[in-house]
Amino acid sequence: MGDLVITNGHSTGVDKAASRIKQRVLNFGVVGIGRMGQLHALNILRLVPQAKLVCACSPAKADLEWAETNLIPHGVAVFPTFEEMVQFPGLDAVVVASISELHYQHTKASLERGIHVLCEKPVTQTVEQLQELVSIVQSSSNEARLMVGFTRRFDENYQEAAEKIRAGAIGSPVVIRSQGCEKLDDGPFMHSYVVNAARGGGFFVDSIIHDIDLTLSFLEAGGLPAVPQSVCGFGTAAHFKELEQGPYRDGDNVVGMVQFWGGQIAFHYNSRTAAAGYDNQTEIFGTHGKISVNLVSKSNRLELSDNSGVHASVLPSWYDRYKPSFVAEVIAFTDAVLEQKPMPISLESCITSLTIAQALQESFRTGKKIDFDKEGKRI
Repeated sequence: MGDLVITNGHSTGVDKAASRIKQRVLNFGVVGIGRMGQLHALNILRLVPQAKLVCACSPAKADLEWAETNLIPHGVAVFPTFEEMVQFPGLDAVVVASISELHYQHTKASLERGIHVLCEKPVTQTVEQLQELVSIVQSSSNEARLMVGFTRRFDENYQEAAEKIRAGAIGSPVVIRSQGCEKLDDGPFMHSYVVNAARGGGFFVDSIIHDIDLTLSFLEAGGLPAVPQSVCGFGTAAHFKELEQGPYRDGDNVVGMVQFWGGQIAFHYNSRTAAAGYDNQTEIFGTHGKISVNLVSKSNRLELSDNSGVHASVLPSWYDRYKPSFVAEVIAFTDAVLEQKPMPISLESCITSLTIAQALQESFRTGKKIDFDKEGKRI
């Protein structure tokens, strides 16, 4: 480790990093304590040993009232604005869980202050914005790190699948099929959410991007180039009819198909209208075998058999499916920062997944196939 250098009374970026490694604890803030932010805040507070939740923020009255009961009694400082929170003394890292339209703004401002960022997807609205953030991270004058919250990569089942592919258990991946079907929620919150998601990039960017990221991870595990050749997006608004109107046309059931330059094919189906719980499954077909993950989505291994058939309970939501993964994600991010290790998810991969998701959304809205050259650039 280098010698301590003081400039104008402040240690340099290198020595700040050294200090964090020595302290073995990362001081976190959570930006946005709505549905997703509350989960992150409680996880950091209770389940991440090398992380300390020191502050959080939200402009919403309901969120601040929740914080009075759940955060402030534990010594967490709570602010009504991001601008106040980001100045909290000793703040090392933030989880950005604000509304999607503000992810880029909050991430950029944090990185420019030398604060590490774990940002919920989508981290930006455009690929150009994400490339700008990557440039900030790669700048020699900035020590801050960035990771996008693709939670499924931290699920033990998908991690084992990647290990099997890496070991050649199914030969080379050829076709990857995945689906994520959420139980229909007809409440006012979900009606508002789907419209905001449409404005923020659409269903492909909001949800199927998780499936895209997993596909990239499996191709990477197989040593295959994850460069898209062409994409087609399809969809319909089966229940949320408001999605058929306005400039941000979207669907509540969508299918995205991707052909990669290596010949591999990905098929992704997502729905917001499932009848029975959260149905999330994946199949990876290889040249010598197949890997299946969670083809029958159940909350546990119990089955009840009676004269009307065989019954099993279902998972209520995506959070119930990935609850341990959200914790593992923050632990991995914290460990990478403290140990100065590479982030578990490369920013180059994040650029590719956003590029594909946006192209699928455009294909759905225009009805046209979108092609890429061998460098992954739009034709």
